[in-house]
Amino acid sequence: MSRIVFAYSGSARASIALRWMIEAWQAEVVTLTLDFGQRDELDAVRERALACGAIRAHVLDERERFARDYLLRALRAGAASDASWPLGHLLTRPLLARQLVDVAKMEGVTQIAHSAAGDLQDRLRLERALRDAGPELMIRAPLVDADLTDEEMLAFADEHELPIPRLETSASAIDINLWERTDNGDRIANGRPVQDSEADVVLQFLRGTPVGLNGVTMPLLEILSSLDTIAAAHGIGRTQQLVRLADGTVVSQRREAPAAMVLDVALQQLQRLALPPDAIDDAQRIATLYRDILARGAWAGASRRGCDAFVDAIQTGVSGMVRVRLLRGSLSVMNCAFADEQADVAHLSR
Repeated sequence: MSRIVFAYSGSARASIALRWMIEAWQAEVVTLTLDFGQRDELDAVRERALACGAIRAHVLDERERFARDYLLRALRAGAASDASWPLGHLLTRPLLARQLVDVAKMEGVTQIAHSAAGDLQDRLRLERALRDAGPELMIRAPLVDADLTDEEMLAFADEHELPIPRLETSASAIDINLWERTDNGDRIANGRPVQDSEADVVLQFLRGTPVGLNGVTMPLLEILSSLDTIAAAHGIGRTQQLVRLADGTVVSQRREAPAAMVLDVALQQLQRLALPPDAIDDAQRIATLYRDILARGAWAGASRRGCDAFVDAIQTGVSGMVRVRLLRGSLSVMNCAFADEQADVAHLSR
């Protein structure tokens, strides 16, 4: 039997794709599930993979690497400034591709597979990242090859007694990661009370990197978690827009990115204080290019590395503290202190 390493999300469609590969391709399937901060019970996801027929199920906690090597780069590049697009989801693709290829090499296999099918652009974006990470590997898309209707999928799941959750649709999809939560429906941002009182948060930055919150030095992962709790309670980062799905359906997409919005606003304000006007203009052009690179799935290319080099160069002088006030869904920068002395920078790094 051939062996395939499969990017497994734990969803109903991914579970059906897993078992379909075993039956249709006579394949042994090894699954890989990454924790991007989606708050799933990943032990349950592992057990579901094994129950659906996987011979091994790898589950890796990638939250720290995702925050440090992907989200932080995009934040510093200004790519987080457009609140209308799913930055977090786009950035999961190159990390998933890298880890899937690494596990394939560890397992000694030549085939990898994914369950992206409904959104053609997302599928092409992921497959480009997979080709960049492992050009020698064959990429398989079982849901595309199977071409099953929803009714046929459910019948297949019943026939093989698969322990699957509800069969999700594009119109009901929820995507959760460290950076944001998006919902093509009404299950987030509804029914959550917003505090009526204001709150101030003070962010410390060192060379464009968040290093502390309210006077306490902490790693980025903790800053994201703390800000998520504080800012969400004040209704920060909630947006809603109409989006057209791959099948032509128009849905109301809700998005919550409380920590992302606070960090982006604070860093942009500090940059305006720390950088000369021509550098700010150049940074805005780089931010547009960076977003285009992510949308195309070209993370591994020279253009992204060149953008990072520019960002690293201009962010050397972006250190200081920003006080942001949160009140009933809005945020305001109250004051911003640029650390232009070496002693101030050293203090921020402690």
